Amino acid sequence: MSGWNLEKSEGDKWEKLYLDEEILDMLQNFFSKKTKMLNLYKLVLLKSIIEESFKTKKLEENIFENILEYFGKFYWKFNKEIKVNKTIYNGKSKISSLEKWIKEFKELYKINDEKYYEELEENLKKIYLEETKVILKKHVLGALYKNFLETIYYFNKSEETIILNTTYLIFFKNNYKLINRFIKYHMYEFLKITNIKLDEFFQVEESKEDINYYEKIFVELEMLKDKEVLLNAFKTKI
Repeated sequence: MSGWNLEKSEGDKWEKLYLDEEILDMLQNFFSKKTKMLNLYKLVLLKSIIEESFKTKKLEENIFENILEYFGKFYWKFNKEIKVNKTIYNGKSKISSLEKWIKEFKELYKINDEKYYEELEENLKKIYLEETKVILKKHVLGALYKNFLETIYYFNKSEETIILNTTYLIFFKNNYKLINRFIKYHMYEFLKITNIKLDEFFQVEESKEDINYYEKIFVELEMLKDKEVLLNAFKTKI
């Protein structure tokens, strides 16, 4: 079954403990061209998980509500600051369901385009997140879960539950800046096709059209998988 069709996790892979090398393999696969990606949904969900992992102090906790707010906030920010449609289909830039909802929401409640999510009144945040939740559950939760071969988290849509795998949580907490940089690289590469100048927003290390950021991520992760480098780079503890 396709990931987005799943109503909840299958099996117990999310409960197992994984080595740093195994998580690096998963990240390498996710950030490659092999992972089907028509929009930024899965990247924004992963960014939301990284943010929650960095701040949380508890293991095996339901983080659904926190992830939903991060997801809604980050997508709002990208929609405001990257002036391009964020779905790429058959080589063309198209508007995503969440972009349509943000546009409708702003028109309905007469919200200025320059306003950030954090500046919204609490009742408006709640309304915005209700529809965002529908999109997150329908299109994204199961898809990212499948991309990480059912290892990254437990989820249940009807119960509105996400519980992050313990070793992923610790790995993400320890490597917050690194993975956020890879997410930014991947977004930059993904949106190159739009021919919009993205350098100002992304501020990537070498924002040049001739650099293949898919390859750059792959090479960096290969270096990290070297055992000697890995031992020095990551001090993962449970």
